This record gives sequence, C-alpha cells and structure tokens, in this order.
Amino acid sequence: MAEVKAVVTKITKPTGWVVLNGDDPRVWAMRAGIKARPWVFSLDPDSPGLRESFNLGGRAVTVLDGDVVVLRPNSDPDHLVPVVDVPVTLSGLSEHNIANALAATAAARGEHEAEAAIAELRADPDEQARIAAAQSLADTDPSDPRLIFELASAYDSLGDTARAITLYDKAIGAGL
Repeated sequence: MAEVKAVVTKITKPTGWVVLNGDDPRVWAMRAGIKARPWVFSLDPDSPGLRESFNLGGRAVTVLDGDVVVLRPNSDPDHLVPVVDVPVTLSGLSEHNIANALAATAAARGEHEAEAAIAELRADPDEQARIAAAQSLADTDPSDPRLIFELASAYDSLGDTARAITLYDKAIGAGL
C-alpha cells in the first residue's frame, strides 16, 4: 500500500502540498524526491517530522493542548478546533480517526494556502508588484491554469491587452 501512496507524492505539482503521515516511517520516507512541499500530520506535537517538514518549506498539523492545530515556521500555532468537537474522533477517543482528521485538515488547508496566495496577489495595489508576484507563482507551475490566469489578469490591469489575451488563451487551453 505504501508504494501506491508514493505515486501521489511523485506526481504532485511543485505548487501543491504532499500530505504525509509523520508517525509512519514508511510514509514519512516518501518525502525524499517530492517536488511539492510537505504537509506532515502527526499525533505527537514533538514529532521530529514536524520540524523536518519546516526545513523542507512545509507545514504541519497536530494536536496541541487538545486542539487540532496548524503549525508554520516562525508562527504561533493556529488552533482550529478542539479534538473532542470533531465528530469522527468519537470525542477524541479514536486515535486512528484523529489521525484521519489531521490528514484531511492538512489536505484542505493546503488547498487554502494556494487560494490565499492568489487572494494576496489580487489585493496588492502595486500593479508592477502584482506582475512580479504573479510571474513568480506561474513559474512554480507553468501548467496551472489558475496561475496563468492570474498573470494574465495582472497584465490586463496594466493595459497590456495583447500579452493578457495570449495568457488568457493559454489558461483556457490549460483547462481553466
């Protein structure tokens, strides 16, 4: 089963997040060779995998003081919800289901991170900075239609219609 899971880690785009179980040595070993950033989950807030994930540009989800928390480098823990309030955990009694909830949280928050980067880009009033940031995002995954669209939008806002149209066409061709 670990080999099947490893396929996902190898095909995830660099802009994505690979969710890995930091408590399972076979799964945690899959971090070697990934292109995307690791988002590790662990029932143990002192797991070495959590710290190593940060060193790889990643994030972590764990249980701290009875809460499901997101950990980011150089930030305070983001307390999301008490474990006992997550129905699948059976009031915090089912460790297996707590781990499943942590994995689901990592996957959902990983997608949120990408959307947050796009929202931050859109909110920047400096149009030249928007283009630079949009280009940087698009460079991380040139086939992602959302990122191509954001770059097109940045050029469009500057009045560079020809470049914007070319990029809008490319975004549509990439599956927007």
